[in-house]
Amino acid sequence: MGPNKKSIQKKTNKKVKPKKVAKGVARLSTHKNNKVKGKRETPNERSDRAERANKILKVTESKKIWEKLRLRKLDPKERQNQIEKILNLWKDNLKKACLRPDTCRVIQSVVKYGSDQQKSFLVRGLVKDVIELSKDRYGHFIVLKLFRYCSNEQIGEILDSFRGQLVSLLKNRFSSDVVDFFFQAVANAKQKKILMRELYCANERQILTSMGDSLKDVFSLKSFLVKIGREFHETIFSSIISLLDSFSNNAKLMQCALVHHLAKECFEEVNGNTRKVLASSLISHGSVMLHTREGSQVVIECIKLADAKEKKQLSKSLKADIVKVGVNECGHKVLLSLIHFTDDTAMLESVIFREIIRNAKNLLTDKYGRLPILHLLCPSSRRYFNPLAYSFLSDDLNGTEVKKDFETRRQELLNLIRYPLEDALQKNLLSFVCNSFAYVVVLEYVLYIFRKGENISNWLEAIENIYCLQLENKMQENSSTVKSDSLTVETRFPARILRILCKTLNTSEVYQHILERIGKYKDIVQDVEERRLASTIDSFNELS
Repeated sequence: MGPNKKSIQKKTNKKVKPKKVAKGVARLSTHKNNKVKGKRETPNERSDRAERANKILKVTESKKIWEKLRLRKLDPKERQNQIEKILNLWKDNLKKACLRPDTCRVIQSVVKYGSDQQKSFLVRGLVKDVIELSKDRYGHFIVLKLFRYCSNEQIGEILDSFRGQLVSLLKNRFSSDVVDFFFQAVANAKQKKILMRELYCANERQILTSMGDSLKDVFSLKSFLVKIGREFHETIFSSIISLLDSFSNNAKLMQCALVHHLAKECFEEVNGNTRKVLASSLISHGSVMLHTREGSQVVIECIKLADAKEKKQLSKSLKADIVKVGVNECGHKVLLSLIHFTDDTAMLESVIFREIIRNAKNLLTDKYGRLPILHLLCPSSRRYFNPLAYSFLSDDLNGTEVKKDFETRRQELLNLIRYPLEDALQKNLLSFVCNSFAYVVVLEYVLYIFRKGENISNWLEAIENIYCLQLENKMQENSSTVKSDSLTVETRFPARILRILCKTLNTSEVYQHILERIGKYKDIVQDVEERRLASTIDSFNELS
């Protein structure tokens, strides 16, 4: 008799136990069979495995300490103890801790909360690896923290390691942020000089090393050229221009303030055809250079030397960010220079002014955003354009690519934008007339159309209505016991507009009309501008 089914199932269900393997032997399986073969670990493999396990323990322990360390209400002494624990854990592997995404945050907290002695320990341990850390995705955050929280002596040690490596640092996407932050926010005048000297001789290091300590007093490119002698001028200029040309291939690098400073100094010293070559290579990056003072000055110089095609490309690159550029302390000057040095008025209207009028509510109510319109309505007015800050608007057009006279271009632009601007002013008249910046745009526009010989009675009546409405609101506010935050009463600027228009028109009809409208509000007149308006009307009545 053959075997029954139950006995067959018992045999097949039996599990084969794996053979025991000696200690320190790894189990391996081959594709041919499932037999377990033993292979002893080498001493190196065993030490690597132990090192990995030790590193995992260190990382875990560091994170636990970090959770306590970053508590805001932690006792300062306890915090110092926790920092000491972290430094003891990583004292032999500080660089590795800085390059890891998790322990990098731990070391950042150590830099932030550590004592001067602990920071000095960190700087001494990391100074030889600063270049590598600056170029790393996570390590560059450590260098940023060191610049922010360390003392001047400690920063000096880090800066010494940058010597001869500045160009390679600028060309890296992480370390360029480190250098830019240091130059803009941390470096003093002496440290900025050191960085600039590195760039003057980036391709001619032998000149810098041969001059030695004699360059300590150098504070600009001009003084540097005087020190090294005339025979090296051409070499230095070609070195700087080739360096700027290599930088221009990297859009992110062209946002760096250090590069803007170098380009500005170079523009001040070169002349003739070299200026035009430099301008043509830099103007394409005008939209990313205009946020710094030196950068905006460079872009303005480029606009003066640019041809019509280059100006059009720059205008189009600014179109999408016209509000950001218009309200920027440095960027609005680039807009003004484009308007001042461009012959193609049709392009300016379609690309620049159409966007300005579309965003009139944001731009005309801003200190800088209103200036492009005011430049057309009252060019070079000292009331709005300081001669020192806007000296480029009075520059001679000789040596530029401009062919038309500015007055001709101004009238062409005003004819193109007049009716869209008028619609925007009428639509937001209440908010503009009561705004400290926008009211002058309304005033200058009304004076402009008055000088053209047109009737302004409708504008005068509209401003009177707003002034009376605001006076009514003031009366309600004075009579009510509870003051409403939503009710914003502003009477100074409408009163100022009316006073100036009264003096400009100087007719009895206007005075009588205004007197009839605002005479009943004399008791609540308190503001200086309101009193001036009332005294202007009273003096007219006395004379009549």
